[in-house]
Amino acid sequence: LHRFEQRLSERLQETAHLLDQHERRLFEDQLLGALTAQLRERVDGTHQLVLSMDAAMAPRTLASGKRLSIRWRPRPDTDPGRKELLELLKHDPAFHTPERLARLRGLLSQEVQAAHRERPDRTYLEILDEAVDYRRWHRFELELCDPDNSRTRLTRARHAQLSGGEKAATLHLPLFAAAHAWFEAAAPGCP
Repeated sequence: LHRFEQRLSERLQETAHLLDQHERRLFEDQLLGALTAQLRERVDGTHQLVLSMDAAMAPRTLASGKRLSIRWRPRPDTDPGRKELLELLKHDPAFHTPERLARLRGLLSQEVQAAHRERPDRTYLEILDEAVDYRRWHRFELELCDPDNSRTRLTRARHAQLSGGEKAATLHLPLFAAAHAWFEAAAPGCP
């Protein structure tokens, strides 16, 4: 009887441990789903603002007949893991398969570990804040568009070749377009 009781106690502990692991996995999946949804929403929201900025700048041409265009793209030095993470973020987390969720969990974990390695003296919240800062994963790019819609990236060297008025326009027009896009995105009742 004592042996049976001991064996039953061991089985209960094993079962409780498995249940704890299962609950933990469910909690992590829910947390990961919420984090993924929030990241996806913010990345999509930023893309929409950039499209609105681009649309606001489109009718304004420079003296040369060119117009300014803006894009928000992943950084060219983005490592393959982050590229995969950005691809996975394009999809609604509610429709991820368990394999995709596991891959997403692994990729986000890599981001957290990399942020921790950079500065291990920070709190977990500070590390997490940096690790999921999608803004660091992208950059804004300005392009000059010819009337035939061919595009040239506006680099410092290309900017130096512009006339004084065009230089001023290429510096100020994106700022005004950003303010315009921000106010346009506000709810109708906002001041």
